Amino acid sequence: MSSNRPGLRARLAMSLSEDQVVAWKRAAMAPLRAAAGARPARSGVSLEVKPGFLLVCALAALPLAGGRAGVAALALLGAVLLSEVPALLLASRGGLATLTLEASGPRVRGESPRHPASVLLTAALGSVLSLLVAALLHRLAARAGLESRAYNLAKVVATILVAWPACQLLPIAPFRAGSLMAQYLPPPIRFVWCTLSIAVVVPGGALLVALTKLPSLMVVVAASAAFALVTWREMANQLRDENNGAARLAHEAEQGVQRGAPVDAIRLARTGLGLARSAQLRGRLCLVLAWGAIGDGDIFLAHAALQQLSPEAMSVHLLAAYLRACGRLSEADELLLKARKLGQRTRETTKLLIELKAARGEQQAAEALAEEDAALLSSEDQRALRDAGCRVASAS
Repeated sequence: MSSNRPGLRARLAMSLSEDQVVAWKRAAMAPLRAAAGARPARSGVSLEVKPGFLLVCALAALPLAGGRAGVAALALLGAVLLSEVPALLLASRGGLATLTLEASGPRVRGESPRHPASVLLTAALGSVLSLLVAALLHRLAARAGLESRAYNLAKVVATILVAWPACQLLPIAPFRAGSLMAQYLPPPIRFVWCTLSIAVVVPGGALLVALTKLPSLMVVVAASAAFALVTWREMANQLRDENNGAARLAHEAEQGVQRGAPVDAIRLARTGLGLARSAQLRGRLCLVLAWGAIGDGDIFLAHAALQQLSPEAMSVHLLAAYLRACGRLSEADELLLKARKLGQRTRETTKLLIELKAARGEQQAAEALAEEDAALLSSEDQRALRDAGCRVASAS
């Protein structure tokens, strides 16, 4: 049963977490602000460390004897942080940016899509920054004497600070350049590529440790192998989703939303979520579930689906449609107007804004928008708007 009664919508609108809605608005507007070069409503950086990442650091440092294991684990954490600083600062220019350290490695959230050359440049800058810190640390420790414990520990830290950022330029998983290359590969090829990456990292890293006689390099090798293994598992799940029908269900659910059959879309999305294993496909299914629930007027289901989406998946159109379904018409109207000022003028957002204006009794504003953006509207859109009482100029 759909939950579209006005009283119910009003009660839900009042009970929603305002902090969450504000965060959704910020995430939806961030790409538009960045594209328009506008000053973000709020900027800054934050760090999120997942238990899986800490476990990888701890296990990777275990082979080192004595107190060097703890120092090596901290050095690995520092190396990852330093290598991501340029990308994090660049992402923060568009608003809030978060560096998430998880079992598959580091990931910058809030980072808009960039040119491959820019990705490689930030990786190179991270390597240079880490190299400078390692050189400074090595020089300071040398003053304590080449045979001192402080120097030996500093050597472990410096080795890791140099090795990890340098690996980011290698075209294999889980490094920056490798992750960039993986985006252009279809799922089956990506899975093979990740498998080959693990086959290169483990024996290649062991050979490098033997040749350089630097045991601390094994920490970087072990961490890289662990990150690559988690990445491999995600890619294996993506391939499994292609074979078990979950990807097909997601496609059919998306078609259900497009043809105006939200109930079918919800049913297909829920079935797909029961089969899907990869985070990528689950996010896609949650997105179509949110759209289906909005179309069906089930705002409780829509809210639950939105909570499962990553900030990158949030869009102005989606959030405005959700706010309208909750009866928060003025907020939806304000959000769409802000997006419009930043240059977003699409068929979907224009149509929704016209409908909002008409629903709020602003008939003249609705008609003005319909005439101004007549070229964006299809003939079906124009007929629907005329039926609603809006005058629409014929597109040339």
